[in-house]
Amino acid sequence: MCYDGHQQYVGLRFQNVLVPQGATINEAYVVFKADESNSGSVTLTIAGYDTDDAPEWNSDYCVSSATKTSATESWTPVAWTAGTSYNSDTISEIIEEIVGRTGWDSGNALSLIIYDQSSGTTKRVAESRNKSNGVPARLVISYTAESCVWAGTTSTAWNTASNWEDSNTPDDNEDVVIPGSLTNYPTVTTTEKCNLLTIKSGGQLTIGSGADLTTYQDIDIFGTLKIDAGTISTNTGMEIFVMDGGTFDLNGGTVDIDDEFRTKAGCTVDISGGTLNIGDDWERDYNNGSAYGTISISGGTITVADDCKFSSSTNLTGTMSGSFTLTVGDDMKISSGRWSITGGTIILTGSKDGSALFYSYDDAVDATAYNLTVNGSGKTFYMASTYESQNEGVHILNDFKITAGTVETKNAAGQHTDKLDVDGKFTMESGAHFKDAIESTDTYSVEDFDFDANSTYEYYGTTQDIPEATFGHLTISASGTKSLADSTVVAGNLSISNGVLSVTGSGKLSVTGTTNNSVGASGFVIKSGSSGTGSVIFDGAVTGNVTVERFLTHDRWHYIAGQTNISGNFSTLNMGLGTPGSTTNQFYRWEEDYQYSGNTGVWVDILNGEDGTGTNTLMDDEGFDVCKGYAINYVTTDKTLSLYGVPYTADQSITLTKTTNSSFEGLNLVGNPFTSTLAANTSADATDNFLSENSTVLDASHVAVYLWNEQSGWTYPDNDDYVTVNNASDATFIQPGQAFMVVAKNDAVSLSFAEEIRKHGSASFYKAHENGDIARFELGVKNPDGQTNSVLIAFIPDMTPGLDPGYDAGKISANANLSLYTRLVDDNGTGFAIQSLPPVNESVSVKVGLKAGITGIYHFETVNIENFEGITVKLEDKLTGLTIDLADVPEYTFSINQPGEFVNRFVLHFNETLGVDEDLLANDKIGFYCYNKKLHITDRESGSGTFQLFNLTGQLMMEKRYSADVNTFDMNFAQGFYIVKIFNDNKTVVSGKIYNR
Repeated sequence: MCYDGHQQYVGLRFQNVLVPQGATINEAYVVFKADESNSGSVTLTIAGYDTDDAPEWNSDYCVSSATKTSATESWTPVAWTAGTSYNSDTISEIIEEIVGRTGWDSGNALSLIIYDQSSGTTKRVAESRNKSNGVPARLVISYTAESCVWAGTTSTAWNTASNWEDSNTPDDNEDVVIPGSLTNYPTVTTTEKCNLLTIKSGGQLTIGSGADLTTYQDIDIFGTLKIDAGTISTNTGMEIFVMDGGTFDLNGGTVDIDDEFRTKAGCTVDISGGTLNIGDDWERDYNNGSAYGTISISGGTITVADDCKFSSSTNLTGTMSGSFTLTVGDDMKISSGRWSITGGTIILTGSKDGSALFYSYDDAVDATAYNLTVNGSGKTFYMASTYESQNEGVHILNDFKITAGTVETKNAAGQHTDKLDVDGKFTMESGAHFKDAIESTDTYSVEDFDFDANSTYEYYGTTQDIPEATFGHLTISASGTKSLADSTVVAGNLSISNGVLSVTGSGKLSVTGTTNNSVGASGFVIKSGSSGTGSVIFDGAVTGNVTVERFLTHDRWHYIAGQTNISGNFSTLNMGLGTPGSTTNQFYRWEEDYQYSGNTGVWVDILNGEDGTGTNTLMDDEGFDVCKGYAINYVTTDKTLSLYGVPYTADQSITLTKTTNSSFEGLNLVGNPFTSTLAANTSADATDNFLSENSTVLDASHVAVYLWNEQSGWTYPDNDDYVTVNNASDATFIQPGQAFMVVAKNDAVSLSFAEEIRKHGSASFYKAHENGDIARFELGVKNPDGQTNSVLIAFIPDMTPGLDPGYDAGKISANANLSLYTRLVDDNGTGFAIQSLPPVNESVSVKVGLKAGITGIYHFETVNIENFEGITVKLEDKLTGLTIDLADVPEYTFSINQPGEFVNRFVLHFNETLGVDEDLLANDKIGFYCYNKKLHITDRESGSGTFQLFNLTGQLMMEKRYSADVNTFDMNFAQGFYIVKIFNDNKTVVSGKIYNR
């Protein structure tokens, strides 16, 4: 207004102006919303169209040629900022002139004309009804007309004529005034009408049972409007104003407001029951300001068709409690710092075109609600602390539910929400869509999740953490990394259209629907580290590649397999092994039937070739075969191997070999072909596990999984050897890309990796958790170099003393210096890493075999005892004659003087009554005693020999020769009992106990 290349006349037309003919106009003005930011001085003239019922503007020149009222108003507007509302100067004389015409009738149309007769180019541009989502100009009129004044001289009955000053009950053309300082105040219990209703300060109107009061103009409350029952409503376009000092008290009945509910500073609103329907906004004034006053909502049902503005940082004090329901059709703006919120439910429906928002006005204060439900089909809702500038977070004190529509954790300016806390359950129903932009550096806390399989959870922030939950559809749609570190299920489809989905080493993801990765291999990464590798189960079809990492510590052998359908030869896979023939790194495959240099069953050097020079490398000729295992060693630096392909989702298999006279007949190196961990044994899954699936194709004495475990430290179970796992073991899960040894029953049998054995388990190779039903005893041995090895004996119902396939597992040893095994009670000549026996009801003895490659001091020790209440465990050393109770003394020290294999020296006794020998001499010619910390030996049979001194743990303390001349020895040991064992030169053996004081 009013320049657009040339000076213009602007015409405004307002329909259905409900002002009685001849009314006195107290105030009138026009509210404009700026469409552009304009400054500079301009003076405009406002006039009225001097006609009874203004017609529509229908030509270019009809505005300038229209007859103007004699009353005009000169207006110099302030500078305008786009999006802000501004009031014109008062135009009360213009309006009074028009409604004073004899042909004017309430409900007629009224037009205004705005023009600038100067030659200036300054303008003010306001939004019009023709603009999409525009806010047209609004005409505000306050007037005084013929009134009915309540006197209350007879009773409280509205419909009693004598209670009114003019002795007539009002009709729809008459204004009603309820003054203060009266004895009786009106109660409506019948069907009534009036025009404008004003309740003066100190006055009160009660709406009771049977009431149906309709006002054809606004309701202005300076006193109290109390609604107990019945109905009170405003006519088309009319509002309720709760003024400074006024009280709106709704505890029953229904209030229908056709237009807006306006609560001003100093007013009181108390809603404890009933129904309040607001046809437009709940706010303060015509400038779209936030509601003011002291507002208490503790019950009832409230529906706001458009905006609910509770976001003022001043002049507002509010409480939300109880079980009320507040339904908001568009923006929900709440200033949490001004409210005490302990109950209620807020429902956003998005019924108005455009986005609906839930945010806070206050800087550094969360937008807060007790329950929040979003139910706006086809609508988008923002959830952020503020509308355009500062941004904190959203805190739902109880449950958060999306039943329809899309919720974004952003504000109108695109800033993401800094926090989402849901103290209760976050629920999404079918078709709901949640777009999460909350960064991992922010706060995301949800007590519980319940997502329908047909809902969509979309991550469209940059760096984000995916919580432990069961989603419907899951979508990754923005740049940056979305990290999944917990157990997560996608019950629908998974889509990656931008950014990266990273499943960390502890992450477990299941996708029951289809997976579509349109980003490429870099868009979906299953991470691996020193603590383990992520696990992903794909039940549906997969489109696009997935990268699977495998962390490999340097200078250690690792058995690996391809986790996806990896294409290409090893030389093209960027494995970082170095140049063949010149690198110290190593890469092999095991071939049980391969012959080389007269040997059958050898390791084939893929990297450097058979001659080790690299001239006959196989890197360019071979690639990963499905289910086949490979041995790899990065010598100097830890390596995270990254390989990619389309994941396998169906059963996979590999053909095993068993070749006569092979170096280990039937030994095959195979590997997990899936991107998830596999259940290895029945403890991991009672039916769907690797051993149960393949028990018929594995050698009866070796129905087991043999995992290579080479680690530093030499503490149990860190063996430089194979770790044996069968159904007697704890729950064991095989990592993605983990290879292991199996022993075939026959040649050319097919080993299956069925899709149903894919189970999320521990990232570790073994020891996922304890099995509380099985009694287990694990015995370990440590050699002088600190290397360790162990055997397991389990007591399980239905086992036998003989071979129990799947529960007894033969020993496979790769350490020439140390190997510990047992023999079956019903010995079949095989050494076993795991032996299963029936529960111990009576004594049973188990031979322990030891291969010792070096001489020196060895230690037996108890590695683990589970569920052994009431069972004794004793270790007998037949060479020394000592028997140690391992339940009380968990370590036994002994000497190996010559390398070799010891099959008959050591025996484990379960529930035997054997004990340490007391002072029992073989004859009366050999004796010993301790006095004054010295050991004295007498031997009248041969005169000389060797003695050994042990403490009660079985540790060898002293071993020396004695003779007739040298037969007294210092005992510089702690006070206590010791065991003496004497071997004289006539091969007589005596033993006994002494006490060193």
